[in-house]
Parts: sequence; C-alpha cells; structure tokens
Amino acid sequence: MPVAAGQLLGRYRLSRRVGSGGMAEVWEAVDESLHRTVALKVILEAVSREPTFAERFVREARTIAGLEHPNILPVYDFGQDGEIVYLVMPLVSGGSLKDRLGAAVPAPSANAWISAIASALDYAHARGILHRDVKPANVLLDQSGRALLSDFGLAKSLGDSTAGLTATGAVMGTPTYMSPEQAMALTLDGRSDQYSLGIIAFQLFAGVVPFTADSPLVVLRKHLQEPPPPASRVNPRLTPAIDRAIERALAKNPVERYERCEDLATALASASGGASAGRTPAADSGSLEKTGEEPTALWSGARDAAPDTVAASSKVPSHYATAIQEPRRRMGLLAGAAALLIAAAAAFLFLRKSQTPASSTVVIAVTPESKSSLPSPPPLPTPPASSSTAPEASPPAAIPVPPVATARSGRFALPPTARPRPHATTGAKPQPTAVAAAPGGGADTVWSEAFNSGQLALKSGNYRAAEVSLRRALTEAEKFGPNDPRLAQTLERLGAAAANMGRFAEAENLLRRVLQMRSTQSQVSPLEVADSELWLGFVLSRQGRPQGEAETLLLKGLATKEKALGPKDPAVAFALQQLGYCYEMQDRHDEAEKQLRRALAILDATPGENELMRASVLNDLGWMHVRKKEPAKAEPFLREAIAMRQRLLPPDHPQLALSEFNLAEAEVGLGNYSQAESLLRKALASREKSLGPNHPATAATLRQLAHVLRLQHRDAEANRYQAQARAIRAHNQGGD
Repeated sequence: MPVAAGQLLGRYRLSRRVGSGGMAEVWEAVDESLHRTVALKVILEAVSREPTFAERFVREARTIAGLEHPNILPVYDFGQDGEIVYLVMPLVSGGSLKDRLGAAVPAPSANAWISAIASALDYAHARGILHRDVKPANVLLDQSGRALLSDFGLAKSLGDSTAGLTATGAVMGTPTYMSPEQAMALTLDGRSDQYSLGIIAFQLFAGVVPFTADSPLVVLRKHLQEPPPPASRVNPRLTPAIDRAIERALAKNPVERYERCEDLATALASASGGASAGRTPAADSGSLEKTGEEPTALWSGARDAAPDTVAASSKVPSHYATAIQEPRRRMGLLAGAAALLIAAAAAFLFLRKSQTPASSTVVIAVTPESKSSLPSPPPLPTPPASSSTAPEASPPAAIPVPPVATARSGRFALPPTARPRPHATTGAKPQPTAVAAAPGGGADTVWSEAFNSGQLALKSGNYRAAEVSLRRALTEAEKFGPNDPRLAQTLERLGAAAANMGRFAEAENLLRRVLQMRSTQSQVSPLEVADSELWLGFVLSRQGRPQGEAETLLLKGLATKEKALGPKDPAVAFALQQLGYCYEMQDRHDEAEKQLRRALAILDATPGENELMRASVLNDLGWMHVRKKEPAKAEPFLREAIAMRQRLLPPDHPQLALSEFNLAEAEVGLGNYSQAESLLRKALASREKSLGPNHPATAATLRQLAHVLRLQHRDAEANRYQAQARAIRAHNQGGD
C-alpha cells in the first residue's frame, strides 16, 4: 500500500518524501506525541510481504537500536501500521559525505571523518554487527559536520526477503566500495568494512576512487585482481606514509589489513602531517574517474546491503581463514576470480543497460551461465622462500572440499596441514604464499588459473564446474613432466571431484596414481605421502569393499601426522575422523566412536577454528548412532551439525543436505515421520540443485523419501519417488 503526505503511521504524521530506493522510501515526519521532526524509513510493500520478514525486521531493528555511539545514526523507534513497516530516525540536515566529495579534502577534515567512521565501525564490530555497505552516501553529516554512520542492521532483514539470493550465491553491496571477500560471498569479519573505509580514505585524500569501470562486473574484478594505485599518483602532495596506510587497508588478504578500523585512522592521522588539501590536477583531468552515487536522503533507502553478525573478538572465522587467509590460499583468491561470480554476466548486463553506477548498492545474482564472461585472472606469483622450521605442509592442501554426497557418508575434505594461524589470533603475520605456483609463464599461468578455479568450485560444492576446470589444469600439468608436484596436486583434486560426484572407482584410480607418484619421489615430504594415504583410504572406506587396505592406509597416514605435527593438530583430527568412519563401515562401533570422539576433542580445544570439520565429525557421530539404531543419541549430534552448517554454508550446499538426510533417518527411528519427510524434501531440493538430478545421492534421497511416505500410508506418492530413483540408477548404470 503506497503512503502519502498527511498519512498517520502510528504516532508519526508524514510531511514530505525526501528520498526513495529499491527497498524503501524516506519521509520527513512529525512525532505527534513528542512534537519533534523525525525521518521515517518506510519499507516497500513488495519487500515487507515476505512471510518471515516482520519477525526478522523486529529482531534486527532491536539489535541496531542497541547501538549507542556518537557517530552512529540512532534508531528512535520502529513499528508496523497495517501492512506498512517503518523505522524512525533523527532528521539530519547536513547531507552526506558524498556531497563533500569530488576533490581532495583537507587533511584535518578527512582525518576527522575517517576517525569517526572507524570508531563507529569498531564499536559495532565489538557487538557482533557488520555493516557491509560502508560508503560516503551512508555517512550522514549534521549541521556541525559530525559524521553519523547510517544504514546499520536492517539490510539483513531486507536482503533475506529477496527471493533466492542466498540460494544462488547473490552478492549484495556497492561494488565501488566492496571488499574482495564480500564480492566472493564469503563469510566476513570487521576487516571487510575496513576495506570499504580504506576506499573512502583514498577518495578523501585523492579526490577519486581507486577502481572505476563502465560496469560493476569490471569494478569487482579490479577489487579481486588489481592492486590499488598509490593515492599520491593522483594527488602528488600526499606523503608515502599515507600511501602505505591506505595500501594496507586495501590488502586483498584481510589478514594483512589492520586489526581494527581505528588503527587505520591512527596511521593516517600520523602520516598526513605533510598532506595538503584542495582540488588536484589529476582529479580535474579525470586520470581516475570520479564516481557518482545514487541519491541518498537522510537514511539511504536504495537497495540496502545486508549486514552480518561477527564474533565479538577480532579473530577471523576459521572457515573464512581456510578460504582466503591461510598462506597457501591467499593468492588463490585472486587467481580463482574466474570462478567467483560464475554467472553474474546476465545480471550485470542488465545493470549495465540500466546504467547503474558501480557506486550504487546492488544485488548481483550468481548463476552458472556467466563464467565465460569474466576475464582471466592474473598469474600467481612464485611463493617466497620460507624460513620456518616447522614440518613441511602438503602443497595441495588448499580449500577444504565439501562432503561426498552419498546417502550415508561423512565429509570428503582435504586433510588439514600444518599452517600458521592468522595474526588476529597469534599476533604473527603469515607470509603470503601462493598455491602451487612455480616460476614461468605460459602453461604455468594457465595451470594456476584453472587449478585455483577448480579449488574454488570444490569449496563451493560445485563439483561439475570443478571437474571442468581441473581437467583443463591437468592438460597443462602434464606438460610439466611426470615428476612435477603440480601434476599430483591436480590429480588429487580431480579425485576429490570424482568422489563427490559418486564416481568412486574413478576417484580410486586417480588417488592410487597420486600415491604411487609421491611414494617414489625423493623430494616429497612424508606429510604429503600421508595426505595421499589418507585420501585413498578415505575413498576406499566409502566403497563398501573389504576395509583392510583402507584401514592400513589410514593408520599409516595417522601415525605420520601424529609424529610430525603432534597428537592435537587438526590434521590429526581429520585422520582420526576417517579412521572412525572406516571402523563404522566394518560395524566396529565402539572403535569408531572412540576415534570420532578423539577427533572432536582436538577440535573442541580450538573453539572458533576448524568449525566445518567439527560439523563433519558431529555428523559422523550422529550417523554412527543411526546405524546402531540409537536415534535419540543421534539426534543432538545431527542437529548441532545442521546448525553449524546452516551458519557456515549456503543453504543448498551438499554438506547441509547430507546432515539433513541423516537427521531424517534419526527422526524415522523416533517415529517423527512428518519431520523426516520435511528434512528429506529439503535435502532432495538441495541435492537436485547442487549435485544434479542424476546423482546417486539424489536417488538415495528419493528412495528414503519413498520409504517415509509408505510409513505414512501414502503409497501412490511413494511409488512415484521410487520409480524416479530406479530411473536414476538405470541412467547411471548405462553411462552418465
């Protein structure tokens, strides 16, 4: 229902509309109880109609209303009048920081604004709130020029109400100010907001933003691939210290940024004593283009970006550290850009036709058809020599692979290896190390791009896309010779992709080849051989064949890991988990539970780290109790695994579907048939989408759903699902 001037919403009388956007309108209004002028953000009907919106709106509004900071625009009130949902804020008359840009800003003013924004962000981060759309249009100024950070909090509710966003891997935010990790739709921490603040700092001191292009897609690619130019290139009056401070805030790897936003503000204040103000020749000449932002009034109402909750500490989440921050994976973020927005081309073409500026808040839907539209990422640099005396880590062990998506299996994951922890936890800054990139160009460059693209697809659960990229990498790796470690790495990842697609015989052949290669090469470390033993043992144990060879391989790999890394390393936990699964496949339940609980104890000793692996162990413990006909014991393990995976993974990820499948079996044992049916339908939809309609896991889910329907005396439906499962089996036996 549209609103109009003079309308009364609660106790607020609307006076005039002062702004509008894709999700809300901003109105000047009068509080008739307190007789004061306020601003009302009225959520558009199309957004607020979503069934769970009201509940989430209230939860998020209360959270943000609790933020009391002199540089955060406060929330006075929120409410609902019929179908109209609204938020009440102060009316700010000084415009926004966007209005003050267009040229370099005097250093005292720039530092004051940066310090205010940084203080507000650190305050919010310490309370578990991530902004995710820090930009000049969302920094309002009162009459004295005081900065007020706006648009906190509601965007999560608004974003969640947009159908299909999380399911398709949508990216929300403003491309001009978006961090690389946000562009990749990964879990974020406060350093993502710091990156956006670093862009604002660049703009304040230089008068322009560092990355511009004709389309948002190209801007995001630049954030991922290109180093920012020195701000002094645009404004020669700036000191090298200012360049260094901004460069650190704009590091591609969040681990290399400042611990807090206020550290950036302090560094800039210390460095800018020699910086001068005023319009610069470079800004006038347009050597770097100025950016226009969409109109923002009071509280930006146009396609708000979604905030996240973050840990109250500054520690980087473990699953995010695995994806980006570990040294062997840091440059994989850059080289994997070809798989980043694998289908954003269609959405971006629409945005481009609409002339949407890259500095506007946008929602970019990711679909599998647009990979070819993205330019190739740059080659990976050669890793620097390491002076560490720690045990050598396995070169290929980059991004953990999601689970084998069979009906009854644990997680198919790359074994963790010895690795330095992020400096947010230990205070030590890891050296930037690329994933398996050797000197040279040509085939090496193509291999690096394809390999890292495959890595990223494996992590996201897109196994078919991973296989395509990895086969391209294999073609290049074979040019390096049979003893080159890149060949073994590529074959190992192909084995992971094959196993996750249910092709275990193929995976076994690939992994046997890798183990043979590594066992006969003198330059290969024992830990690398152990990884190969664990991989092969893992796949053998999941084929339902005699477990003697699998057990032998897993015990050898475990012994090597314990000797080299110590008994409490997460890599040891991985080996214990696989050994436990192997024992469970032999119905050695007590031995299986012993190994799984040992693995869980190791992971529990480092809370907040290795959470995906912990969820995997919980899943296997629950599955073990299902097989022992102990559904009441299985249920809490599986519910905790699901809760963790819901928090850490996209809603259609195969790992989440696996836990839902296992919990459904437990619910059947408890007689909760309707709950089991609901879980199976969710798992079926996820598996059909992520794994494909002919995957063995899809067939297994159909069979189990048919069983549950028969228990409810719904035989006609059951027969239909059973027939679909048989058709998948016949299809697969005939060749896929």
